[in-house]
Amino acid sequence: MIATAICDLLSMIVNIATRDMILNFQGGECTPPNSLLVNHIFWILMTIRDDVIRCSTWLAVLMALIRFLVSKYFSKSQFQKISSFKFGTQISVASFIFSTILSACFYLCVQFVVIGTWRSAIT
Repeated sequence: MIATAICDLLSMIVNIATRDMILNFQGGECTPPNSLLVNHIFWILMTIRDDVIRCSTWLAVLMALIRFLVSKYFSKSQFQKISSFKFGTQISVASFIFSTILSACFYLCVQFVVIGTWRSAIT
């Protein structure tokens, strides 16, 4: 549950950090749109947010599965190790690594291209 809380906290922090980037994404008549660097930073933050949201969901599903297995088969010796702190840490790390691999694929699918130079409408 600690890992799920950390993932949810990081998701909220990234969401707050990218609020201004989203509001100024296209720019306006007097304000230029976001630069290429800001777009790259925005995409990295969105990938991190996607990563922690996916990880939080999988951690909740794995927690429910582990609770079910422990309550159903607690008397068997092979299922007693899944109720330990070490096993929970290993599952959390494995879930985060798997989610990060999927998010890296998501990040690498996008390529930013410069399509022109912004000029003010008021000249």
